[in-house]
Amino acid sequence: MSATPFRSQSDIGATAGVNVQTNGVTIQSAGSATSGVAANTGGTISTLNTLFALTLATTGAHFFAGGEGSLNIGSGCTVTGLAACLFKANGGSITIAGSLTLNRNPTFSGTTAFATTTGNILVGNSATISGSATGER
Repeated sequence: MSATPFRSQSDIGATAGVNVQTNGVTIQSAGSATSGVAANTGGTISTLNTLFALTLATTGAHFFAGGEGSLNIGSGCTVTGLAACLFKANGGSITIAGSLTLNRNPTFSGTTAFATTTGNILVGNSATISGSATGER
């Protein structure tokens, strides 16, 4: 799926109790977004076997959870492309429960993971993040 974000929002988003699931698809950004995948205000996004081919310049995060949003990254997910950061939790929760692969040496202009305002970034016991990236850690 190729997406042009609405009003510079996220390529995939969920708010207000909406539940979005991806499995076996490619999400390719075709525009300028503030984040690739965003769960906000009680929305939930769960991913499995998904390729995220996102280019967010230096402004956004590949994965963003805000305002009690919940983002769950399962097995078989791959990230390519550059962004300000890989994970940003601003009042929401990001859980890495499976394998996440960084492919083609993505660049993060800010930091790899950033949590603020009661945000949580959780990595499960059996979770793995593999590959290489350029930028702050």
